[in-house]
Amino acid sequence: ADSNAAALDKALEALQAFLEKASGTAAGRIAGTCSSNIVAKGLGARPSTAAKGVDCLMALLEVEQADKVTGALVEGYGNKVPKVVVGALDATLQLIRAFGGRVMPAQQILKAMPPLFESKDAKARDKAKEIVAELARWMGPELIRASLFEKMRDAQKEDVEKLLQEAPAGRPKPERLTRKAAANAAEATDAGDEGSGAGVAVTTAGASAAAAEEPEKVDSYEFAEPKDIIPQLTKEFWSALESAKWSERKAALTTLKELASYPKLANGDYADVNREIKKITTKDSNVQVVAEAINCTANIAKGLRKDYKGPAMSLCSVLLEKFKDKSSVVNKAAGEALDAMARYSFTLADVAEDVAAALAHQNPKVKEYSLNWLTGCVMRETKAGVLKLQPLVVPAAVKCTDEGAPSIREAAFNFLVQAVLKAGSLTAMGKGLAKMDEAKRKKLEEMVQEAAKARSRPGAAAATAPSVARQASRNASRPASGGTSPVTSPRSSTTGNAAAKPAVNPSLRSSSAVRSSTASKPPAGPGRPKAAAAAGGGAGAAAGGGGVEDE
Repeated sequence: ADSNAAALDKALEALQAFLEKASGTAAGRIAGTCSSNIVAKGLGARPSTAAKGVDCLMALLEVEQADKVTGALVEGYGNKVPKVVVGALDATLQLIRAFGGRVMPAQQILKAMPPLFESKDAKARDKAKEIVAELARWMGPELIRASLFEKMRDAQKEDVEKLLQEAPAGRPKPERLTRKAAANAAEATDAGDEGSGAGVAVTTAGASAAAAEEPEKVDSYEFAEPKDIIPQLTKEFWSALESAKWSERKAALTTLKELASYPKLANGDYADVNREIKKITTKDSNVQVVAEAINCTANIAKGLRKDYKGPAMSLCSVLLEKFKDKSSVVNKAAGEALDAMARYSFTLADVAEDVAAALAHQNPKVKEYSLNWLTGCVMRETKAGVLKLQPLVVPAAVKCTDEGAPSIREAAFNFLVQAVLKAGSLTAMGKGLAKMDEAKRKKLEEMVQEAAKARSRPGAAAATAPSVARQASRNASRPASGGTSPVTSPRSSTTGNAAAKPAVNPSLRSSSAVRSSTASKPPAGPGRPKAAAAAGGGAGAAAGGGGVEDE
């Protein structure tokens, strides 16, 4: 804190030399005071001194003192000297880029940003925008928008959005590690070297492919603070869910979907919400309303994660059944919701009975779409999780290889290939494959070997995406699995004028847009069946889906 510039430089050099040798305990005793003094006296000084101050703060972060450093920086944002404020912001930006949003307390920094958007100093405003854009790379743009955008002016939002668009895709990697993280990384590397060797070719290929096919993405859930949305569901919301007008029911569900889109939801009493969503999904015959209700479950699953396991498991069979719906809008929503639930809320083993029942369903669409969904899930499953599918799911998939529809047979083999790759060998999946005849077993073995070779080749990641796109294209250009071509318009059954459109497999995430003919006009669809006719109307809607309603 010395006012003499030369003395301050020497003090910072001495501090850095000390921190390179000091233990975490010793550094912790001086971290708070030193950080505050560096921010107040060093970061607003001449550039060389400010650089040394930043180096000292980075050294403190290396010895696990991020909380004290961040507290001093946040305090510096309110300093009366503009140069200190800008220096503190610039140091914050450098520290986030170096160590990432996990080491630096991202939420604490994010909460300190709104007042800086209105700073009279243009340099401070610009630095604040850069910090927000950098935090978005670590925390996810969704969390940034949910937390900050309502506190920013339109011009500021545009500037931040532009910075977000210019940022490289994917999860960034820290440039520097704390001592503890560096030690853990070294141990992991040593363990990997010791465990390498023969007999793991298929497993390694599978792991490499999973990384190639699904690059690591930013997960805002890790950084967000839990948000309770239940109190925001007003009396008007519940009344709208019972409205006779489909548009009012859909609007209420859209409100719930937007509230549930927050990255991390607080676990609360969702019993009424779950009951209403399930009721609408099974009984409401307007496809737009049903699809929006299913979209709500996807967002809730993403926000609650394991806390949504019970409701998600109870909805699994309902959503698998929705794969037979004539509306591609409902098909797509069901596939995305199941994908979110399998990713965040339950394991495939948790719902093995429901999945096996879907693979034995009379409707070919349910079989094919379920197999495609399973294939995507298996790529994310652990080896232990896949082995737990042997008693029920794998034998059901083996039976699907005898189906008359080529698309179902292909989907079944694709699933089995991924399951074997994840398990490590055909022998490991022996119990599940016991009833597969020799010819099909030999074909499966050849497919597994070919897949393992393809994944071990350079450029395997680039080759994976086109194959999925081709399969999505095939599904979009033909009726699903021997069935009649599904009609996307809910009016087509009554008017006969709607053009039939082929269904798109929802689990494949095709880049081609899945649209209902309702995009050009509001869909006619029923409100809920009235009390006197609830039983008959509800059952019919659940079985057929996509009915019509006069309002």
